[in-house]
Amino acid sequence: MFGNFDTSHIIHVMDGVTNEWPDTVFQTDKETSARYAVDNDAQHLFLALRIADFRTQMKLMRQA
Repeated sequence: MFGNFDTSHIIHVMDGVTNEWPDTVFQTDKETSARYAVDNDAQHLFLALRIADFRTQMKLMRQA
């Protein structure tokens, strides 16, 4: 499911923006076209979502 990507060089900023994440670490959900990436360090688990479709965004926000 996930590739072996070296994410040790990424400095995550918890600001709601995914600019620091390289495109190569994202996987795409075929059903929704939502893109997601997961990473961790010694203390945190990071999840980045890129969802272009507004309806899918709202559906996720209501159900999460």
